Amino acid sequence: MVRPFERGDASCNRDTGGAGLGFSIVRDIAAQHRGCFALTDAPEGGTVVTLRLPSA
Repeated sequence: MVRPFERGDASCNRDTGGAGLGFSIVRDIAAQHRGCFALTDAPEGGTVVTLRLPSA
């Protein structure tokens, strides 16, 4: 789940930049365009970011 002002990495804070809004904004824009946005764990480590939008 992506929530505004929440960061996935505990080492990140306002001193290192950002407010934790990026993914929640992307999720909302995708939904407005009837698309989807997902974050999943990559099998080899890290994160897979998927953004799907319908074609025009």
